[in-house]
Amino acid sequence: MADVSQPALILQGVTKAFASLVAVDAIDLELRTGEFLTLLGSSGSGKTTTLNMVAGFIKPTEGRILIDGHDATHIPPHKRGIGMVFQNYALFPHLTVGQNIGFPLTRTPKAERAGLVREALRLVGLEGLEDRFPRQLSGGQQQRIAFARAVVYRPRLLLMDEPFGALDKRLRETLQLEVRRLHQELGITILHVTHDQEEAIVLSDRIAIFSRGRIEQLDSPKGIYERPKTLFVADFIGDANIFRGEISHDGGNIAVEGDGWCLHGPSQHSGEFTAGTRAGLVVRPDKISLASVNSPITPGIQRIMARVRQVVYLGETVKYELEALDQTVYARPRADASAFAPVPGEEAYLEWRLEHGMIVQGT
Repeated sequence: MADVSQPALILQGVTKAFASLVAVDAIDLELRTGEFLTLLGSSGSGKTTTLNMVAGFIKPTEGRILIDGHDATHIPPHKRGIGMVFQNYALFPHLTVGQNIGFPLTRTPKAERAGLVREALRLVGLEGLEDRFPRQLSGGQQQRIAFARAVVYRPRLLLMDEPFGALDKRLRETLQLEVRRLHQELGITILHVTHDQEEAIVLSDRIAIFSRGRIEQLDSPKGIYERPKTLFVADFIGDANIFRGEISHDGGNIAVEGDGWCLHGPSQHSGEFTAGTRAGLVVRPDKISLASVNSPITPGIQRIMARVRQVVYLGETVKYELEALDQTVYARPRADASAFAPVPGEEAYLEWRLEHGMIVQGT
């Protein structure tokens, strides 16, 4: 794999405004060589506009785009040396599979081109389909051909725009693993756009969370899930229970206080927060267990009383919807984690270890 310490792509103060609407607001971003980086956000967050500026389809209002250290801000798309995979495959219906894959190799000698096409088909597991037409293939096969065409000439950078959006869930998950394998095998540098959180977590080395044209957080999937820097990120990635209030200190401990309640957080972070500032205590549903109202208190455990609204069996886990501290709270313990299984209308304690509560400043 290439040296990941060297950036393949650099965005410097990149802004895109459409009249009075600022779609991308002065973002800075570095993509390391050989890295898989995902731009993740909801519709209108600026992620696709950013990808289109990297591709050259849209010109930035301000800022610079550097590819392999060269200023590509005003270079047309076909001269940027990048490959692209789209949601709608973008295959030529009148060309065979082999001709589609070989399309970027028009200047390559015919014999060499045929070998590269065969190798690309081998990589995506579709050997022997050179003479078929796109209409003769399934959606998953067509997307594999689109990947093969994008990587056949080993582009310096591969851009992927919602590549699995048109596929059903099982096929989408299968192709995600295929793309992960291809990335590891080929060492390609990939910039990927999606609104699918699970897809981003499965595929990415790092994820950039977009909101209102800005990057809220850039981190590894684990860092974003376990150490969100803003309440927006905590709420956007995965399921999260957020108890909003104000920071307070009790000796060496830190807590978030609301109307009649006080929840403690990890003591090792107590020096990072100022008393009286707005914050939220974030607890993931899978970190919460349920206990009967008669159960004893365990040291190091935070607990609150709740009332069960709904219970949904999900196989390995059970999802509980509860009411606690005047808000809806979710718990998702393992189905075999405890013999205690409250039913709708029943009261129970929600419990979690103090270190599993994340305190994040903000409103």
